[in-house]
Amino acid sequence: MASSFLFLIHFLLLVFFPPNLEATQEAAQEGERRVFNFRCGYNGPSIGFPFWVKAFHPDRYRSPGFGLSCDKNKQTVLDLPFSVKLFVKKIGYKSRVIRLYDPDGCVPAKLPYLNLSASPFQFNEIDSYNF
Repeated sequence: MASSFLFLIHFLLLVFFPPNLEATQEAAQEGERRVFNFRCGYNGPSIGFPFWVKAFHPDRYRSPGFGLSCDKNKQTVLDLPFSVKLFVKKIGYKSRVIRLYDPDGCVPAKLPYLNLSASPFQFNEIDSYNF
């Protein structure tokens, strides 16, 4: 008798207060995303969602256009769909800004070859360069 009463109470609770499975799934996914943070080197930027490193992050965490890689010197490289190689200095997840640099110090020479139409990125500000 007591077990059927408990079953009835549980059933009524589920009917009147159904669990929010969508919110639970979103929280679980967000928790998993935080677990998969990675750094190419000791001082490199923390790489987390939406960014990913092919050798480290599983396919389900890969957002198109946000791929990064680590070079042989453990520097973080932005994988752009063209032949411009830029390194990642900092990723601001709250500000949604990624700071890039060229180890040769010649970003202005690469700008004419930089076409961001095929990537999710856009220039926020461009410093004026004299060369």
